[in-house]
Parts: sequence; structure tokens; C-alpha cells
Amino acid sequence: MQSMHSGQLYPDKDDTGVTRYLEAAASVHKTMHANLYRHRLLPLVAPAIGVVEEPWVDRWFTVRDALGIKPPPLHALMPAPASDGGATKRPLSATEAGAGLRKLLHGTKEQLKERRLSAHSMKATTLSYAAKFGLSAETRLQLAYHVGGFKMLHTYSRDAAAQPLLELERVLHAIRDGSFRPDSTRSGRFLAESEKPSTSEAPVVDLTDPKPEVLSEGEEAQSSSSDESSEEFPKANSRVFRPPEPPSGYVFWQHRKMKTLHLTRPDYKRVFMCNRYIGPLHSKEDMSIRYDTPVCRQCAAAVKE
Repeated sequence: MQSMHSGQLYPDKDDTGVTRYLEAAASVHKTMHANLYRHRLLPLVAPAIGVVEEPWVDRWFTVRDALGIKPPPLHALMPAPASDGGATKRPLSATEAGAGLRKLLHGTKEQLKERRLSAHSMKATTLSYAAKFGLSAETRLQLAYHVGGFKMLHTYSRDAAAQPLLELERVLHAIRDGSFRPDSTRSGRFLAESEKPSTSEAPVVDLTDPKPEVLSEGEEAQSSSSDESSEEFPKANSRVFRPPEPPSGYVFWQHRKMKTLHLTRPDYKRVFMCNRYIGPLHSKEDMSIRYDTPVCRQCAAAVKE
């Protein structure tokens, strides 16, 4: 919902006049209180062409104009509806957005037990597409705005979102031309070149493996052994996805439900470094720590000071 606090909108059109991206600048976001990002706008960007050919941004602006919705900051990015069908000055809440999405898809604003939907489902669906398509974990983390080990990259780069955005567009392109079907089973998600439906859009690179040559058993074993021995894997992954470790002189405590890690001195029994009390749900035994396990920011800041 960070985009709801956007103060400006920038439609980005190509040389032919087709809208390709919609960019915005948000003044309220979850890192706004960090010293690095204080008094800075968070840039947001989205592809203007999704899973269908027509740019959704053009239709969206047309509907906004018809309803008399002005661009931010005069109106919110998605203003809450008034009783007469017009737009209010108040931004749409996450609860209202979820209810509207369920009404649009299911005909009812109530949650269905067999298929729960909320405003967050749109983000989860896009990340699911990316995972099924085979995008790397690093790319998906950046698309979800969880930079993790890429903090230095995002601090000093002015185009850190370029590569993840191009990868996302590759996924959407494959859905549009029919070569990738994310709702199919694992065995039917990718179509061979001969199975693709005809389309006027420019062809994309075929992601399916080429048909292997017929080899004898000896040649096949030799080829397989040679390929495996010469294959190189990036060493950076082992550094990026290393589980967090407590600084020297400190120990971790973990919340059993939230899985958040807090820091204390080994002899502390009552409070964490962030001044929160150690509760019954906190434990320093049998912790589950992965590369993406969150660490309390206030604890980390207190340790650095």
C-alpha cells in the first residue's frame, strides 16, 4: 500500500507513444525513518502492459478522468469511493481494496473459505508467477522490496530495479504469448515452440530445452560427466543467503510465532537491546534461523551505537 502515498505520477511512453511503465514517488514507506532514506521519496515503477496486450495504464487514466479523479497529490492514487459513486479525498484502505477485489472476482465481499483473497494477493500472485517461471531468489526478493544482502547495491545504485523489472516483464511477455501458463500443472506450464498459439506479437526466446541428440550409452555417460564437471555455479549466492549471526558479545532470542530475532547480552534476562521485554513467546533455544529470518532493527541499531 506504499503507492497510496504517492505524490506524483509519471507515465513513461516509448517512441511510438505506447505507455510502457508507470512511475510514482511515495513519501510514506516502511524505510522512511531510516537515516539513509529520511526526507527522500521512494521511487515506484510498474510495467504498463500485464498479461493482456492492451496497456492497463491508459485505460486506468481514462476511467480516472471520467470519474473526475485528479492526479496526486490532489487525489490519492486509489481514492476511496463516496456513497454517490464519486471519489473522496481519503485513500482506499487495504480492507476496502480486498473487499472490492473479492466483489469483482467472486461477486461477494465476504471471504471464501476455499479461496481467501486480500489486497496482498496481487503481490503474492505476481511473485508466484516469477517463482514458477524460474526467476532467481535474488530477483524475487528485490521485486518484493526485501533487499536483504543487496542493501549496499540499492544504496549506491540508481538503477537497482532495472534488472528485476526486466525479468518480471519477461514473465508477463511469456504469459501473453501463451508460452508460459502459470495456472497449469508443473508438466504443462511451458509450451514447446510448435504448441504456442499464433500471435502478432514479436516472438520471445524459447525457454524450453532443445531436443537432445541421440547418443549411445557410452557417449551419454561421458557427455553427462563432462557437463557436470565443467558446470560453474555463482559463488555469490553462498554469501548473500547466509543466515544472520549475532555480533560478538551478543546472543539471539527468537519469537516463536513471528520468528523475529532480538539481540541481548548473554547475561540479560529481562529486556532486549531494543528495550522490549523478554516475553513467554521468546526463546534462545531450538531457534529456526534461515537466510530470510528478520532481525529487529532497533536491536541492531542499539548494538551499532
